[in-house]
Amino acid sequence: MKNAYDARDIIEKYTELRNESPLPREGNFELFYETFIDRDNAILLADGNDFHVFYFTSYDIVEEVRDDVPAVIFEQFENAVKCVIIFNPDGNQVAAVIALDMKEKGHRDFLEKIHTSHFIQFHFISMLYGELHKMKSLSIAVPEAAFEHISDAMQW
Repeated sequence: MKNAYDARDIIEKYTELRNESPLPREGNFELFYETFIDRDNAILLADGNDFHVFYFTSYDIVEEVRDDVPAVIFEQFENAVKCVIIFNPDGNQVAAVIALDMKEKGHRDFLEKIHTSHFIQFHFISMLYGELHKMKSLSIAVPEAAFEHISDAMQW
């Protein structure tokens, strides 16, 4: 990446936008355009209080996500932890998968913060008409039971 990015500034500017607003290619949101490859990718950013997941997916998928409480599951595979968020757990399920490399400090910090706060700030981003757009955002409660399969990862 060619620029240093201020995560707090990105998060602040993003949360000020209305849903379905296009993200400008320059300035605060340039990071999203530089890292966007395809749907089902995520960018993790921290603002000091919370960790935010910016999740790229298609508009159709976002439209299927209801405001029901999603299920959250963590699974460990050697040095990796997979966070699976299942939206609409009692209906037409939509899953978002976030892979965390426990060798990376930022990923360990992300997991520890979620374990402490029991919340994930989750933001959907979709490509529409050649531009990335802010879609819906959710504050997802993470129950303690979600961590039961990753006790080894919590020791990093």
